[in-house]
Amino acid sequence: MKTCCVGLGLVLIGLMATVVGFGQHSYWSFVAEHSLRTVTRETALQNAEFSLWICRSGILAILIGAIVFAIGNKAVRRANRVVRVAKNHERITVDEIAKVSEVQSDKVRQILNEAIAQETLYGAVEEDTFIRGEEPKPSDIGVERIIEREVLLTRRIPPICHKCGADVNPEEVD
Repeated sequence: MKTCCVGLGLVLIGLMATVVGFGQHSYWSFVAEHSLRTVTRETALQNAEFSLWICRSGILAILIGAIVFAIGNKAVRRANRVVRVAKNHERITVDEIAKVSEVQSDKVRQILNEAIAQETLYGAVEEDTFIRGEEPKPSDIGVERIIEREVLLTRRIPPICHKCGADVNPEEVD
């Protein structure tokens, strides 16, 4: 998922650089042709070349971003296949998941562990077998969990009995 975002970011940066570079190139080319007095023709041509370099860099960023996005998208689709196969079985070996989802066994184990950690898949991988666990009920989602625990209370014994007024020995009281 992160790879997809990086790829899209590169594509957007590339698009912006290409548009800006092309616009600046057109402007400086116009200035160079009409040789306005404020800028020499040579400076305008240098600025036009630099703008063209920015435009080419933008196109390169678009291409790299598209490749990175495609790689990330492939990884997401592969993970989705593994999770879908695992969800459809109560108990299934990693090798069987690999065969059905057409993903290598070592990648299957990694995907399963990541999905369990992200809570997109409930269960556990024990030795070479995935055992599906229970998904939380919709009514349990967003509800505060109450954790019960033992609390040790220490009560203070009064120095005198509240009924008769006699002295109380703390060692004799249960």
